[in-house]
Amino acid sequence: MLLVVVPGAVTAAVVPSELFGSWWHTPKYFGARTAVLMAAGLGAFMAGALMASALPRQVPSGSPGWPEGRRVVMSLSPAGQKVLGRAGQVLLAFTLAGYVAWAAVAVVRGYGWDQVLAVVRLQKYGLEAGKQLLHPVGGVTTFTQFGPVAVACLLLHTRATGRRHFFALAVLTVLACLRALLHAERIALIELLMPALVITVVLAPRRQQRRRVWHRLTPGSRGWAWAPLAGLLTAISVFAAFEYTRSWKYYRGQGDGFGAFILRRLGGYYATSANNSALLTDRLADAHHAPYYTVEFLRNAPGLPDAVKAVAPQLVQHGPSPWNQLVAYVNPELSSEGGLLIPFYDYGPAGAVLVWAVLGYLIVRCYRLARAGSPGALIGYSVLYVGALELGRNFYWGQGRFTPMLASVLVLAWLLHRTSTAVQSSRPGPVGVPGRTADPPAFP
Repeated sequence: MLLVVVPGAVTAAVVPSELFGSWWHTPKYFGARTAVLMAAGLGAFMAGALMASALPRQVPSGSPGWPEGRRVVMSLSPAGQKVLGRAGQVLLAFTLAGYVAWAAVAVVRGYGWDQVLAVVRLQKYGLEAGKQLLHPVGGVTTFTQFGPVAVACLLLHTRATGRRHFFALAVLTVLACLRALLHAERIALIELLMPALVITVVLAPRRQQRRRVWHRLTPGSRGWAWAPLAGLLTAISVFAAFEYTRSWKYYRGQGDGFGAFILRRLGGYYATSANNSALLTDRLADAHHAPYYTVEFLRNAPGLPDAVKAVAPQLVQHGPSPWNQLVAYVNPELSSEGGLLIPFYDYGPAGAVLVWAVLGYLIVRCYRLARAGSPGALIGYSVLYVGALELGRNFYWGQGRFTPMLASVLVLAWLLHRTSTAVQSSRPGPVGVPGRTADPPAFP
């Protein structure tokens, strides 16, 4: 979290107001109060994390124990392997169905090769025109969000059984790349890459583990401790690649090279997000009552807003939405609301401290279970990791795109628990390769 939130906040704090206007075309609102609130949010998260860390080490059910100093391996029973394989295939089918339905709706709206070629040829406003025709359909395109969990399941199943799912993983990656290119949705690709990175980091085989002993999932080298940095570099590379097709065509004639443009653009995304958070918490929070950003998944749920309006009209937002209020004061092109301060905007200081303490506890609890060898916790942590990378720009865990992932992870973890998936003490013999479960990469 520190690597993602702090650089943007520091940039927003040190860049003068004049440069805010000339670089990013927005006034500067970031001040001392904003910095104090950010410190309070980070402190609450760390307090919750320490509470989870203080608990005794927990061994998943079915394990003979985790004595101090003993080496352990993650074991999957045949029933657990079957659950992973079937879950990966079902989630893959859901994802493909979502993309097919989305494409069909777009074609009916008039999307065709002309729009694709306009994006590929970097025609001005070609991307924007295509995005209007590719506007997501609630309850339909939601199914595409099962893709990241499908990737995690299939990778873990490959590591456990030796059965490769190259074609399925390639199809999901291509679809995510097309989505990032044609819909300017880089997060769709990051959502696939980060779980894959976390799973690979934790279960990469050591050099001496060349034999294919798949029913025990043994860890990789400690060199993967650099994984948080690798995740950030991957995200930056994805950002640069797709920003070339998204906005470089509008700025390439203004004198700066592409490298300087990307650095200023990337800094602008995170600095203006922190600045926009300051605007929300310092100047717009008084006109706001009901939670907004942290419950976006409820606001965008198909049919739910209409049901709430009919049953409890007093809970319906009246007047301009918080987002419309925000863009009235800032550059609409850089209108991300930030992530760390959003609970302060939705619930006030006391509620936000509680939210971050609970999140810190739950995330570190999931981390410790993944470290102990729980496959369900490992898959859940790999998906939660995306939210940490996005925290500098938005509260990803409250968005509707995260809800299908969370629901599928909870169901999968319950199914794996039922099959008595366990972490067992390693024993000598030809059956398995002993090793200590690799630590999942810490939050950046």
